[in-house]
Amino acid sequence: MRFFISAYTSLMKKTRGETEKTIRRIAESLERSHFYDYVSFVSDERRMFRRAFFSGLLRGLGMAVGFSVLGALMVWILNTLAARSLSYAADLIRRIAEALVSDR
Repeated sequence: MRFFISAYTSLMKKTRGETEKTIRRIAESLERSHFYDYVSFVSDERRMFRRAFFSGLLRGLGMAVGFSVLGALMVWILNTLAARSLSYAADLIRRIAEALVSDR
């Protein structure tokens, strides 16, 4: 009986050591991934709302500016092509450019 108790005790020591290593490895992994910072961010609802609001606001502003720049570039290109009097497409390009400019 004494043999079984000592075998069980040594097995438990090995298991406990392996468990401690595993727990330590998981803790280090969580530390490297900044898990605590993420949990504190998610638990603060006001902070999440502000960040989502401002990121959406800036995303929309960026789309509006980008669309305006691309639209102005397109009108400029169409006007340049129409001014060069390309053969059969010049009239079509001129109509499209006039339609875009008149919608302002």
